[in-house]
Amino acid sequence: MTQASLSKRRGQGEDSIYWDASKIRYIGAVSLGFSPAGTRIRKKVTGRTKTEVRDKLRELHRQVEGGLRPWRRYTVEDALEDWLAIGLDGLSARTVTLYRDTATSIEPLVLMLTGTAPESPAAPPDLTGLALSVTRARKDYQACRYAELLSRLPHPLSQLGTACHRLTGDDRLRASALSADAYHVAAGFLLKTGDQGLAHVATDRSMTAALASQDPLTVGTSARVVTHTLTSSGHLTAAVTTAQKHAARLDHETGATTPESLSVCGSLLLRGALAAAQHDDRATAHEMLAEAAGTARRLGSDANLRGTAFGPVNTQMHQVNVAVTLGDAGTAIDLARRIDLRAVTVTERKASLLIDVARAFQWGKYEQAHAALRAAEDTAPQEVAARPSVGTLARDLATLAPASIRRDAEQFATRIGATR
Repeated sequence: MTQASLSKRRGQGEDSIYWDASKIRYIGAVSLGFSPAGTRIRKKVTGRTKTEVRDKLRELHRQVEGGLRPWRRYTVEDALEDWLAIGLDGLSARTVTLYRDTATSIEPLVLMLTGTAPESPAAPPDLTGLALSVTRARKDYQACRYAELLSRLPHPLSQLGTACHRLTGDDRLRASALSADAYHVAAGFLLKTGDQGLAHVATDRSMTAALASQDPLTVGTSARVVTHTLTSSGHLTAAVTTAQKHAARLDHETGATTPESLSVCGSLLLRGALAAAQHDDRATAHEMLAEAAGTARRLGSDANLRGTAFGPVNTQMHQVNVAVTLGDAGTAIDLARRIDLRAVTVTERKASLLIDVARAFQWGKYEQAHAALRAAEDTAPQEVAARPSVGTLARDLATLAPASIRRDAEQFATRIGATR
């Protein structure tokens, strides 16, 4: 009797354990009923022995029955094993919709940045409302809701420009700080999509507004996107220097003792470490990582202050990126395995980590690399679709992958627009 026919006869909560020769491991599956859409809800676990699989299934039942979300610790390795166990059997309607939404035109943002957008009726600046709009834009960015971001961001950018010109005193300073943050978000998105020209425009406006705000923390935050933009443009020495100087300046001006100042300073150091790694400056990259790790310990947790997502876990994730960039794929994978994905609360950061893991696995371990990309896709479809670097990796995997996953790898590459 086939496994498929056995599955059809099992009721809710009944388990199955079987050997998968292609994955060289036992697979345990449990049915948890049906979703409102009528699709079966299944959870699969893997293990090298039946005993290991049975233990995982028992723990899964215990947590589900107790209303808990399995498991307490869910590592990168767990995520990849889940993808390898579940198989690569197509894409949900929700994900397809999100891919389609990502293609939303960025024309309104382009017009805003180039000064050719239609003029909106003049209205008294509402700083409270604008602050809420900028906060929503930052949340959309960190949640990889880029279609929503593109539809919302141009209006507050325009209104903040008006506010910076019309207001005076403390209100103008506040409007300038909000404008710096909004342009920072715009630059971050444009850098992801590879639009260097517009990213430079948004970055310059972010720093200009930050300086006008006269707030050291706002200047330090904008310096982070300046470092990012310089790195993406290949100006690596300037990027490292920018991060170092602004981190030192922030420490001098604020003492880097508050949670916000620690977060901004630490995130600058991490961004500088990435630039140093791309410059193949191993010593500087590790030195800046070590300094950032010390700052993260002083902070104590990943609090996402000032939109930095900075903290001990975020620092570990940057260590993975640096290791991959320096060519230390084995080290990167070992570091990634120690990270609990449930401790990563920012979707954009979680997806970026999984993409870095795929980069580390691409040198010969094609199935694991593809599983990491699919896990990233499941986490943030619009993030995967937006990044040209993911498209390049997907094309490579579609070419090099073994026959067992080549068809799915080719479909994945086509789906995200990475055609050969």
